[in-house]
Amino acid sequence: MLGNWIKQTTTSIGAGDIVVAGVTGFPGFHDLFGLLKYFSYTILDDASGYPIETGIGHMSDSSTLVRDRITATYIAGVYNATTPVAAALPAGTKRVICSGDASMFDMTIPAIEDCGGADGRRVAVTPSGTLGTLTLTADRLYQFPLYFPAGLTFDTLYADISTAAAGAHIQFGVAACKPDGSAGALLLTSGEQPASAAAMLAADVGVQRLAPGYYWGLMICDANVGVRSCAMVVEAHAGYQTSTARYRNSHGYVEQTYGALPSAIPAMTTRISNATSGQTPLLWAGGI
Repeated sequence: MLGNWIKQTTTSIGAGDIVVAGVTGFPGFHDLFGLLKYFSYTILDDASGYPIETGIGHMSDSSTLVRDRITATYIAGVYNATTPVAAALPAGTKRVICSGDASMFDMTIPAIEDCGGADGRRVAVTPSGTLGTLTLTADRLYQFPLYFPAGLTFDTLYADISTAAAGAHIQFGVAACKPDGSAGALLLTSGEQPASAAAMLAADVGVQRLAPGYYWGLMICDANVGVRSCAMVVEAHAGYQTSTARYRNSHGYVEQTYGALPSAIPAMTTRISNATSGQTPLLWAGGI
């Protein structure tokens, strides 16, 4: 993620986490992102402005920046974006700003595409193909990619129950996307919702502002219920035979007893991404 006008300083040394301090007149990382959300950062020598390191990190508290993934370094005149590791920061003041690494722009990520479609004041945040129904199996935590091409402000998450089950319940939410592309910390949850009748469920999540970027949608239920879904979209990449086509709307799951969505999302054990008849669950956001 990127944030406007962020500028802080650090006097931390070494290759570990850094403690950042505010700069008068500028917002800090915690001001824009809070905790748990990942963002791009760049470390510069404060006096000269010379570059040192670019990466992806998060705030573990209001003043500690964790350097999760290093994407490039420039040390002693040597640029390294192939096998970069955290720079051993020297003594003195360093400037820390929010700026994107060049490799993050104009790129295609397999299994994820731009969101599409809208329904009144609800915007589909799951990649959209042909609409259908996906039957969720009880006691499985389903995970599916979400992409916000622009910042989105909303206060309601929606899921559409198309095939209900007597006495059934469902919970759905949004998780952060970790630097390795997997689901990370839970950001939003619907709490328990009824799935005993076919209906568009609306969960009040309070006013939220999510920055552009990649996230993961989550669903879990205590009975087999059908939810509105979209078809996986087959796309052959230029220069390759159709046998190498990617299925952009994929999902997966991990076996988990029904209950509240976990604060840290466990890794998928089963991935559904190679069947032309496959479906991916849909979430909507809106309400304001």
